[in-house]
Amino acid sequence: MHDTLLQSVQGLLLHFQSVADRWRSDARIQQELNTVVERAQSVLSDSRDRLQGLRRAGVGHGDLEQATRRLIQDHPFAPTTLVTVESKGPARNLRPGVFDELLHIVGEALFNAAQHAHATEVGVHLDHGRRWLTVEIRDNGVGLDAVKLAQALASGHFGMRSMVERARQIGADIEFDRHGESGTRVALRIKAAIAYAVQVDGGRSVAPSDHGKKGIERTDERPRPS
Repeated sequence: MHDTLLQSVQGLLLHFQSVADRWRSDARIQQELNTVVERAQSVLSDSRDRLQGLRRAGVGHGDLEQATRRLIQDHPFAPTTLVTVESKGPARNLRPGVFDELLHIVGEALFNAAQHAHATEVGVHLDHGRRWLTVEIRDNGVGLDAVKLAQALASGHFGMRSMVERARQIGADIEFDRHGESGTRVALRIKAAIAYAVQVDGGRSVAPSDHGKKGIERTDERPRPS
């Protein structure tokens, strides 16, 4: 329930930010909208911190694949953007802090692809490997050349600075580069020992394993128009 609430608030913030970005004709209204978004983000951050405190006391973990599907389905980034989700390997519950930060990064990348890059197709690829968890978001949007990409990273535009900082906080590597002729690829990689929650087997803690590994599962998620 707590995860669902935070995901709902995060989705609403992304949708509200898209409205603010489109309201460029009236600087005063756009500034007011941005102020509201900033305050809401502060509340969300505080709520996330409090929830992490509850989790440390024994409240659940997060399934990034299912959370991503819910985020796409419940909070459309753009009605014309088709988002696919692919998962390789057995689904793993993630450590609370890792789950929160990765979900935020995925949401930010999807928002950028739909609202800024005007992508019509976006793919989210999860690979639950034995040594590494990798997450990639690839789109067919406008994209950025090397110079503009460096400028965006330096200025923090498109939420890139936030994504880099969040990745650093959990010990993940993150890269931004071109995908195809014009698209963008956001790639994250984090060690399994850091990412995966400890599994319990017969009352004792054990390291995650790849026994019973399954193949790629794919679903196409077209958001419902708001």
